[in-house]
Amino acid sequence: MRSLATLDSKASATLILEVLALPLKTHGTMDGWKRIQPLEIMLFEGATLPNEQTLAIIMPVVDELNSKWHSDNERPLFSMSFSIMPFLEDPHAGIAVLADLLERTRLSFEGISKVVSALGHSRCSEAVNLLVSIASKEGITNSLGDVWINAIAALDTPRAHEILMSFIDPESREITGTLRTGREDVLSRRIAELAEKRPAIRVRILSLCQVRLDRAKRDLLASVIVRLGDNESLLQSLYLLDDELSPELPYDLGKAVEEAFVEHRPTGDSSSSYTLHPRAANDLRDRLIEMARSDSNRKASARALLSRIESWRLEYGRPIGETRNPIFGSD
Repeated sequence: MRSLATLDSKASATLILEVLALPLKTHGTMDGWKRIQPLEIMLFEGATLPNEQTLAIIMPVVDELNSKWHSDNERPLFSMSFSIMPFLEDPHAGIAVLADLLERTRLSFEGISKVVSALGHSRCSEAVNLLVSIASKEGITNSLGDVWINAIAALDTPRAHEILMSFIDPESREITGTLRTGREDVLSRRIAELAEKRPAIRVRILSLCQVRLDRAKRDLLASVIVRLGDNESLLQSLYLLDDELSPELPYDLGKAVEEAFVEHRPTGDSSSSYTLHPRAANDLRDRLIEMARSDSNRKASARALLSRIESWRLEYGRPIGETRNPIFGSD
């Protein structure tokens, strides 16, 4: 059946499913592989998998595996069987069956990773609930890391967006504050990509720069801002300055601000070889001057950053057209 599934999955789907439902001469693991692998091939070839017929093929294999101790060679059968369920003709019903099976089946790390990835690519709204349930299990999200984050991002549903935003937005209640993925780099990349696609979410992200956040959310928000990489975002990010925190800006954001004022010009073929040159960033500088004069929450940190900019100017020169900072020497 593997050959027929590869050559003619769509037109021969009914025949393939009827044959796979028949008793096979082989038993145990070999029987399971001969039933499940053609289903996976049909899925990738775009064939429709009716729930009742497909589950009638999958469930005996799963039940047999659950009824005995299974070897390392048999464990991939679990994940292959489970990963088909979110793509059945009625994916909501398939995911409901999958949720029940996950409660009573212990998968390997590779197995649960494959299932999580499949849930993300299903684009089914019901998959969100199951992914959140998987994440709630102690320690599992830390081990899955980028796989779980990428699955949530791949769903691209409104609730999936809320879940991603909950890592930086204190008003979101989608995910409890105790959840840690251990992959803030991947998380910031996916949130930045979401902001690029959804203007309303981008506006919300930039507005969060003026909200008092805990350190984890503040650092992650700063990383998102750096990934957005445009002048408007960098200008808004200055509101993350806080006189009560040290450093006044998270490290990555501080480096982005430095590069706005000091250009790194590459020399030669090596990306690590460059020379430093002054660069005008008048809008950033004017915003800092305004904060240093009148923002009670950011006055000291804005002055400190302005002082650092003056040090860069002394070391690397002042760009043409930039006047001296009026704050220094005025007192």
